[in-house]
Amino acid sequence: MNEKNEQTILFEALKLTNDDYLTAKKDEDTIYDNLNKDIAESTKKIKIDYQEKINRAKDQINSTYQEFKKNKKLLESYSTFDSEIIGNIIAQLISTIEGKKFSYQTVNYKTYEHEFSVLFETNIKLCMIVNENIKLENWDDLSKKNNTVETLVNNGDALVLSIKNYSYDYDKKIKFYTFNDGTLINLVDFAKFPYIKEFIDIVIQYRYENKLENISEKELLNMMKQFILNKKNMSNEKNLKKSKEFLSK
Repeated sequence: MNEKNEQTILFEALKLTNDDYLTAKKDEDTIYDNLNKDIAESTKKIKIDYQEKINRAKDQINSTYQEFKKNKKLLESYSTFDSEIIGNIIAQLISTIEGKKFSYQTVNYKTYEHEFSVLFETNIKLCMIVNENIKLENWDDLSKKNNTVETLVNNGDALVLSIKNYSYDYDKKIKFYTFNDGTLINLVDFAKFPYIKEFIDIVIQYRYENKLENISEKELLNMMKQFILNKKNMSNEKNLKKSKEFLSK
């Protein structure tokens, strides 16, 4: 075979293999085009098939969110009380159970606060229940390291119901609960008086069941008396049970 024939065969082989390559590439492109069309059609069909489910889910989300907002509003409404009325009721309840005289008061409190790593003196207003033996008209922290009210709370001599900046007037209302980011939040730290939380929860449930936008001092007083009576009966039952256990030994 001469050189010219060899060149011709090589060029023809090159052209043939190139044509084969282009054909194979075209076939691949066609496959991908068909794949994308099938995916698009399948996606469209799936979306149509699921649209009713999506619509139902959205309706459920909207419905449950509206219900949640309604219940949140109810919780905040039924856990909000006239500050002076509920303050005096709680003071009576603590006095009865603790056997020491407590009273409700609104006071000015001079203390220290941190802001941007800076400690500064500030005046705040407190609605609180306090042991009458140590009751003052105003509270002052004697030093930056001394938090008078915190000490009272930790010692079981006070229960703070509300804290406000001095520039605001005292709240006419006190709210005990709110709900945020899926969490029930206690706005009052019941600290040494967990039975007060128990009592407030009972009152809130009572208001909810009876749809009471407001509750009178008389109703609260009656509920407090019943609460104390129930506590007394429970205490007697516990003491009776302990006595029987002791005698059986």
